[in-house]
Amino acid sequence: MRALALLAVVCAGSSAHGYVQTLSKNGNPLHWPTSCVVIQPDARGDRSGDSVDLATIDATLSSAVGNWNGSMADCTFMRLGVVKAYQALEAVSDGRSALVFRSTFWGKGEVAYDASAIAITSVWFITNAGRTDGQITDADTELNAIGYSFTTHPATDTARDGTALADLESTLTHELGHVLGLGHTCWDHVLPKPPLDNLGKPAPDCDLGASLPAAVRDATMYYFASPLSTSERSLTPDDVAGVCDNYPSSSTPTACYSDVVSRGCDVMPAPAPRPLWPLALPPLGWLAWRLCRRGKV
Repeated sequence: MRALALLAVVCAGSSAHGYVQTLSKNGNPLHWPTSCVVIQPDARGDRSGDSVDLATIDATLSSAVGNWNGSMADCTFMRLGVVKAYQALEAVSDGRSALVFRSTFWGKGEVAYDASAIAITSVWFITNAGRTDGQITDADTELNAIGYSFTTHPATDTARDGTALADLESTLTHELGHVLGLGHTCWDHVLPKPPLDNLGKPAPDCDLGASLPAAVRDATMYYFASPLSTSERSLTPDDVAGVCDNYPSSSTPTACYSDVVSRGCDVMPAPAPRPLWPLALPPLGWLAWRLCRRGKV
């Protein structure tokens, strides 16, 4: 098994400039092999002091999913779906795309995450020399409920002592872009050199800040943004093009679970637990985006 860690820092929501897809080491865009990706919140919710209750988490995740589905409906077969929280889930490679709030320890196992990170999305994908290279097998998002108070009303709510207030819907909308295989619209210096955008040009340096083109800074998949910003809820042409080019309507993907297809991938009952792969796992890659909002530039 190979492991690759990519650190990242967040987002913001005009004319197209160029999007960045995340690539396998063989240069293939990371992509799901099915027509639906279904996300389910951990039923334990946010235990940090009830910043948001479970019903609000379910509803806000549905809103973030709707931000993507509503914008890309005409150009892609891909749809996001939501299962309401009903069971405890973990951010592990188990074939279930989970949303987990970290309320007691910002990390996993004995590994602590960057305290300034608002969220981390881990993506597992197949890495080989064959047709399945770059296929995503799982993607989970963890939210830092220790350093941040999540809200759906950032203009009026206040943060818990010792935390910063963060808009939950904007955060989830950005993270769902990573779940779908999108990278940031500028070079965050995690990779040794800038990634190429869809136009074949090196992504501009995130450190240029305010001098970056507006289309880069306004995209949901931009690197920096205020935790209180709500503009990331609205996708830009670049965000939409990144998904539609990766999952074009003209292609014929493998169907999701049959009940998802029949229900239009809006809401589905959770599938029965199943192994990710029978017997032996193929070689897997892994990457994680850490999302740190450090103020809009």
